[in-house]
Amino acid sequence: MLKHSRRILVAAVALLAGSQVVAAQDTTKTAAETKASLARRGAGINVGTWGMVDDPATGGAKSSESPLAEGWFRKGIDKHLALETTAGVWRRVIEVPASGGIGGSAGGKTTAILIPQMTSIKLYPFTVPEDEFEPFVSGGVGFTLGFQSQSGGGGVLGNGGGTGLIVGVGASGAAGVEWRFSTAFGLAVGAHYTYVQFFDDLAGERMYRGTGVKAGLTYRFQY
Repeated sequence: MLKHSRRILVAAVALLAGSQVVAAQDTTKTAAETKASLARRGAGINVGTWGMVDDPATGGAKSSESPLAEGWFRKGIDKHLALETTAGVWRRVIEVPASGGIGGSAGGKTTAILIPQMTSIKLYPFTVPEDEFEPFVSGGVGFTLGFQSQSGGGGVLGNGGGTGLIVGVGASGAAGVEWRFSTAFGLAVGAHYTYVQFFDDLAGERMYRGTGVKAGLTYRFQY
């Protein structure tokens, strides 16, 4: 697990350093390249699923998960590439029922909230900004904040209640399509795989990984 975390951390530093190089190269672009990179600038929101491979709920415990909600900002690099920064939020709740008898548990509820922040390179391999329908692939790395809380005496964190903050690193990949139905607005839909590795257990798990689908609204800045 530590080896995976180190690899993701190195990749995150490399990608962030690369983004600074890209920014430095902006001053050397031709007029056509500048126009194309400006046309890629935008922002948007996504809502989707994140189906986890691992679930710490055992026995009579039950877990429920919220949709994955994201907001993103995009900076154009050229007519085929963009740099996208994403911040999301996702929640899991694990409820442990009370058990009677001598030595029984009072039950409890454990909540984990993840806030992944990714920086990704987005590639539009077949199209240019003027096209209305654009397939894409993307990949990125970043950092994740994890919040956990427990109420009652029988949650997955053990006896008693409490809250905590844990930091992790992660990576994600996605593929999908964007359809621009007006000059500024469009829709996006795609599939993703997201992996997050925390440096300590968060609500009974150190790894949060899984696939899902996302759909959302896109907006292109009018320059």
